[in-house]
Amino acid sequence: MSGVEFKNRRRNFRIGYTRDDRPRFACGDDLFEVLDISETGIRFLRHYLFTLKPGEPMAGVLKFPDGRTFPIEGLVSRVTFSPMVCALSLVVRVPLTLMMEEQRKVLLRGRG
Repeated sequence: MSGVEFKNRRRNFRIGYTRDDRPRFACGDDLFEVLDISETGIRFLRHYLFTLKPGEPMAGVLKFPDGRTFPIEGLVSRVTFSPMVCALSLVVRVPLTLMMEEQRKVLLRGRG
């Protein structure tokens, strides 16, 4: 790797989404595009009015493109400004079966 070693420090498998296939995170009146999910967290695009800070609670529903939903609750773990992203650490894990289904669907969509 051209002299630079990359070490993946993530503890859980993460599923990334393309712009067209992203689930949505519904929280109150807000609807955020989900960039990726793991069993223990999600990362989503936030808007400029987003005011939560790390450590604050957040709850809502993941809405998948195929109509499935999954309630989530967690604590904001990171908020960045460039890009405008928020990371949420979940209180209850996303079931492994849901993660496996999502991985399969993402792979099948990639085959087109």
